[in-house]
Amino acid sequence: MVDKDQALLKYVLRLGDNALVYGQRLIELVAHGPELEEELANANFSLDYLGQARMFYTYAGKLEGAGRTEDDFAMLRPEHEYEN
Repeated sequence: MVDKDQALLKYVLRLGDNALVYGQRLIELVAHGPELEEELANANFSLDYLGQARMFYTYAGKLEGAGRTEDDFAMLRPEHEYEN
């Protein structure tokens, strides 16, 4: 892979990792507050972040060209490979 492609892959993975962690942390706040409307809003924001992470991981798989899927990037990497 060319250095430019490697840098783009690393950048896309960093964006995906950040969105994944934001989504996971935000969903932890759901069902802890007194306002139902705010809880639903937090859940929707969390789903938006998870959707963004999925999009970035799919794109990273295409850039890498090794046949890895979004699940491979999101859940099957060792913790030291996360870029957030």
